[in-house]
Amino acid sequence: MFEALRKLRAIIAREKGVTAYIIFGDAALRDMARRRPSTPQDFLEVKGVGEKKLRQYGEVVLDAIKDYCQASSLEMDTRA
Repeated sequence: MFEALRKLRAIIAREKGVTAYIIFGDAALRDMARRRPSTPQDFLEVKGVGEKKLRQYGEVVLDAIKDYCQASSLEMDTRA
């Protein structure tokens, strides 16, 4: 999942014209991959995610996590 999130981050960064770590750092992506949040509230518990990043990227990232988990038969909302 970490690699899938890295690819998504690269796409977002390219569209916004910024470096990838501005979107999310690797630590945030690793935490997302461990936690696999399904709701905005759970997404806010990820290290490096605040209200602003939730508003900017929450929907697309949560959709990507959900799709990955469904395709890989992974449970969501695990606790780190």
